[in-house]
Amino acid sequence: MSSPPNDAAALLAQGQAAEAAGDTATARAAYLGSLTAEPSFGAIFGYVKTAWSNDPDGCLDLLRKASGHTPETRAMLGAFRLQYEELGHRRRRGLMEYHSHSIDDVLFRFAITELEAYGAAATELGSAEQVAVAAYCAGDGSRLERHALQLYQSGNRSIWSLIRFSADHFGQIANNDPAVGLPSVTTDRVAEGDGPVVWLSCSEDYLVFARPMLASLQLAAPGVSAHLHVMDPRGDPKMALNALPQPDASVGLSWEHANGNRNYYHAIRFIRLWKWMTTQRRPAWLMDVDALINFQPGEMFKRLERADVAFRARPARIEPWNQFNASVVGFSMSERSLDYLKLVANTIARFHKFGRLAWGIDQLAMLGAYHVIKPTVGCLNDREVDYSYRSDGVVWCNSSARKFQHLKGKPDPERQAYVDLFNRYAAQIKS
Repeated sequence: MSSPPNDAAALLAQGQAAEAAGDTATARAAYLGSLTAEPSFGAIFGYVKTAWSNDPDGCLDLLRKASGHTPETRAMLGAFRLQYEELGHRRRRGLMEYHSHSIDDVLFRFAITELEAYGAAATELGSAEQVAVAAYCAGDGSRLERHALQLYQSGNRSIWSLIRFSADHFGQIANNDPAVGLPSVTTDRVAEGDGPVVWLSCSEDYLVFARPMLASLQLAAPGVSAHLHVMDPRGDPKMALNALPQPDASVGLSWEHANGNRNYYHAIRFIRLWKWMTTQRRPAWLMDVDALINFQPGEMFKRLERADVAFRARPARIEPWNQFNASVVGFSMSERSLDYLKLVANTIARFHKFGRLAWGIDQLAMLGAYHVIKPTVGCLNDREVDYSYRSDGVVWCNSSARKFQHLKGKPDPERQAYVDLFNRYAAQIKS
């Protein structure tokens, strides 16, 4: 029998492997062992991420005592400390840590000292990107947009190069038809009714999630219509709706053959949704197909009676593409809502035209278009967009990199509640 590793590097590797597998307790213990053997930034970051929910005070104490020995490590530490100090302030004030209460409750409201320290560390490092990010965190996105444009013009293909905030940029594309040049769409059926529609889009490989999601909607929220758009189906797309618990009349269906990839699938759905809404004239809730409806969404849907759009906004994030969350997004039929969705779609279409789609462009487009259109936003809370699987959570989200783990028969204790609900709804599909 082999003994557990006792050197810092081996323990760090063990922690990273356990964290990737979803075994937080083992990861936390390994990171702590690595810290004890020889403190490193990898061990500090790993321990804080895995221990935060159980020991926030200990994590903050560790971050405050940590010091970087180079300008680069000081900037990295400054950014990490900034985020967790903000989360700590939110926790002490009884605020949601990972969901904004309003559209003004984003970025960094409380960790002002740490924000200034991060800016100083970025300046010392001399990194144009870090300086621009620090300015963005303080509420000024102009420097970050200029840096992004320089990256884009240099041929950089990262998500950083796609950051846009200015009205000048969006004014060039606002009146375009974002669907021009895309493959044709075949619409097989339109869901009956005139109320809100849960709008789903995925590739063939994600139908294994979409069918239980549709079953969850039909059984947990009877009477709510849905639409499923399938990208690159390999067989008969109509089979996607075969043997659902309720009649097909409650679910619309369309598909396209695009020879796409994951960047295409996650982004182009916004263009397809815009076209669908302008044709069907119904409010829609775009949801990830790997989510599940756990609780009747009627109250959540009512947010669109008071706001143009609804989604989860996130505080304490330094990456602009993680500011707004696209896992659940509601669009009313107000003029401003449709203008907003069209500008999101046109942003995606522009980058698609030049072959520059990157993972996260959907959420980045949501943020940039917001700064121009300024729709009223109903910020969804941690019960409505639920990543912790509360018994009264409305939409149980499954954005983890481990989302396929249970389908491969691998245990995932932290997601067991989701797995159990997934299996229960999957069993309701007759074939």
